[in-house]
Amino acid sequence: MGLKVSLDFDGVLTNHGELDLRGINPHVFFRSPRSVAAAGPRPGVRQLAALLDCFADVVILTARPPGHRPAIRQWLAQHIPELGECTIFSSGDRPKAAVAEELAIALHVDDDPMAVADDARILLWRREDPARIMTAAVDRLNRLIETGTATRVEDAARILPVGVSSATPVFRVLLRSRRSLKIRVFDSTERAALVERFHREAPSEDDGVRVPGVVSSASLTMTTPWIDGDMVRDIGESERESLIPRAARFLAALHARGPQDSESARLISCAMDVFNLCRTPDGILHLIDAGDCTTGSRWLDVMWAEQLLCASEGEREKLVTCYIKEAGHCPTASEAREAAAEYYGYLHSILINSKRLHNGSASAWRRCDEIARLRRRPVTASALITRAQGLLP
Repeated sequence: MGLKVSLDFDGVLTNHGELDLRGINPHVFFRSPRSVAAAGPRPGVRQLAALLDCFADVVILTARPPGHRPAIRQWLAQHIPELGECTIFSSGDRPKAAVAEELAIALHVDDDPMAVADDARILLWRREDPARIMTAAVDRLNRLIETGTATRVEDAARILPVGVSSATPVFRVLLRSRRSLKIRVFDSTERAALVERFHREAPSEDDGVRVPGVVSSASLTMTTPWIDGDMVRDIGESERESLIPRAARFLAALHARGPQDSESARLISCAMDVFNLCRTPDGILHLIDAGDCTTGSRWLDVMWAEQLLCASEGEREKLVTCYIKEAGHCPTASEAREAAAEYYGYLHSILINSKRLHNGSASAWRRCDEIARLRRRPVTASALITRAQGLLP
């Protein structure tokens, strides 16, 4: 029998913060199946459910009676379609911990302290931000793995949160075979589909930049191989010099694959930077994360690399010169200025989306602090703007 985890409906799947029950007896209110539709989903719960689904069979354990199940399924179809077909169990007035034990549920997430009962199988989600509750859930899964419990990820030995500061958190799964997998949990099906498209369409050259293949994917998660190597930000200046043309060629090849008559529809990486590039011992350069890829102007992508990959004016000139030579196209002054504005705008949106995942907790999003610092920095010595103004040969 596989690993089974459950989620409470009211307060875990739903956002009780939206309800105003002043002057209303909540026990009477929740007896009606109409109350199911009273609240929307709790922020971050779709990502939590998607993460758990990577490792276990996810079910719902609620105190609501069986007669409410049709209304619950209708709510799920509207708000969390990934759980639309999951099994729904009713605990009624019985303690959730006792029911979970009977149903062989190894982990249950609930918002009611009365459900805890000092039971190790209960994870309480009160006011914690989504990133923190996902980290806590991973900790519980690791305890189960240590006891020999098998998960859906075959040969999993340990799960490590490595990128929970992002709006699309990342987890590393260590396998007993000494390999590792990377699981990214997306905040929307549209974002998941776009990133999967990037991994599918991105060029991959032996002397350029490689993009990891997709091991598996679901509506809100994607699994790829974990790449170990030296991050570009830790590589010496003399060695970095040879990496810049490879990055430029990759971007030119990527942009050539998109529609040439519509800049807004072109797939761009917004990942060619010191945060997402690493070099393996065999000398191969890997783009290890494209979680922020989007569609838009190629010049936004070039500006991104110029500002977040290049460390000197010489590197910036080399990147832009090589890209224009490979692409056979030079930006106008208007396109270059717009690329700078889009660069700041997109960095800001990434920061805001991550902040939402942490309920505004500034101490939790270290990587976003770095992005905020970069966002406040002016576009310095932009070779792209200089070339567009005709000042470079």
